[in-house]
Amino acid sequence: MDLMSAYYQVRMRQEDIKFTAFQAPNGLWGYLVLPMGVCNAPATMHRLTSKLFRDLKQTKLTSKPFRDLKHTKSFYDDIYIFTKSPKIEDHLEALRETLDILRDNKRYVKLSKCVFCADEIPCLGDFVGRKRVCMDPDKVQTIKD
Repeated sequence: MDLMSAYYQVRMRQEDIKFTAFQAPNGLWGYLVLPMGVCNAPATMHRLTSKLFRDLKQTKLTSKPFRDLKHTKSFYDDIYIFTKSPKIEDHLEALRETLDILRDNKRYVKLSKCVFCADEIPCLGDFVGRKRVCMDPDKVQTIKD
């Protein structure tokens, strides 16, 4: 799944808006949401999506709540859901739990960039499945040509 306009879903803290200020002919402006292009935006996005799926149960390392969804991983604005079980019910349960977390945190996905209940999914230029990882066939063909 891909978060829709992911950076713009992250509100700036009030005290940080001044750091995004710029002068325009009609006055001084500041971003209310995380702008693309600022040096810390990618790290902030990655930290936020990683934390979404880790915050329910207590751990000995921290007093903060912690949840680790073993079936959901994120990379910046991309969210990957995978299950080892071949049962579709298990995958749908993992999908429901992930979508509930996104909804509860007011994060929205772009449906046209989502792939649901597939044997393999595109991931960082490769295709990842339950039993294998392989190169994108289009890239292989380009190399062959």
